Amino acid sequence: MFRSALRILGFLSALALAHVLPCAGMQAQGEGFEEYHVKAALLAKIPLFVEWPKDAEANNEKYFYIGILGPSPFGKHKATLEMQTVKYKKIVVLPFATMNDYKPCHMLFISSIKVGNEGAEERLTKALEKTADKRLLIIGDSEGLAEKGAVANLYFQGDSIRIEMNRDAEKRAKLTTNAQFLKIIRLVRDAK
Repeated sequence: MFRSALRILGFLSALALAHVLPCAGMQAQGEGFEEYHVKAALLAKIPLFVEWPKDAEANNEKYFYIGILGPSPFGKHKATLEMQTVKYKKIVVLPFATMNDYKPCHMLFISSIKVGNEGAEERLTKALEKTADKRLLIIGDSEGLAEKGAVANLYFQGDSIRIEMNRDAEKRAKLTTNAQFLKIIRLVRDAK
């Protein structure tokens, strides 16, 4: 119990920093923070506040799988992400050029990098079709993605990166989010 409380306090502190401090040009201990450095850190921390049902396809005792659909925007920060753990499980990043390459994962990040006519919205539509019955946290970083069916989305408010969560999508995926976490993020519903 004490360890869980410490993890929550640590994450809330990190999250508060991500929300309060500007990402562009931010200096900490002589090093600049880049947008995808912060987003990679959030991808590793958000799952600490989400529970997957026991019948989740990707359940594994050793690994926490994060898929990236489309070109990865994380660059050098992918390695940083893979050094993290989620609930004592090592993070493994799985690249998927298209949904034809999809393999079960806990979290699927929808890339906003456009290739030809395919951008985040088109990728999200295909992901939702293929994973409709999966216990999957679909997350992106494109405007309006949560309202279009992603469980979560990272967005800018001024210079800060914020998190929004679609409660309808969360319910469809049969995921459960910590009530305290829900108090510090923006909650949205499916667009009508």
